[in-house]
Amino acid sequence: EVDKSFHPRYDALGKAYTYVFNLGPLNPFSARYSCQITYNMNVDSLKKAVKYLEGTHDFSSFACEGGNKVPNKIRTIYRIDVQEFGPYLCVTFIGSGFLYKMVRSIVGTLTKVSSGKLFPEDIKTILDAKDRDAAGETAPGCGLFLMKVFYDGEDPAAFKLERLPFEYPMTD
Repeated sequence: EVDKSFHPRYDALGKAYTYVFNLGPLNPFSARYSCQITYNMNVDSLKKAVKYLEGTHDFSSFACEGGNKVPNKIRTIYRIDVQEFGPYLCVTFIGSGFLYKMVRSIVGTLTKVSSGKLFPEDIKTILDAKDRDAAGETAPGCGLFLMKVFYDGEDPAAFKLERLPFEYPMTD
């Protein structure tokens, strides 16, 4: 039970999102839940690039449509984990909050890094630009999962992805 003044969105201390890439052959059972990658993804470059996103930054370059209406685009990303589960690569963002389509915009840019079209260091330049046109295209929604919303008494740093998001039970 919660107090009547509780608001699920505004009382949240943070969130965890996971984006799933399928690096293996097309799997019809997971196609709706992962983004199929058809090139040889450079995971090491992707891991280097995410380090530039951790911390408190103005994420204007990754704000899409609805996010542009928010006057303050400063957010904190506590941690970004990159984990492999068989042919799947999961990128988990744990932060204080996210702008509209921010994670998908970041992921679209990370795919440019992992394909060699951008260098990991280019992420800093994109952040500094504060211009959506500086970043990559928005990644498709099929691989994105809201994993956890953190409220009072919960530690976002304690979150760890244990398995693929589409393998989690629907209820606890």
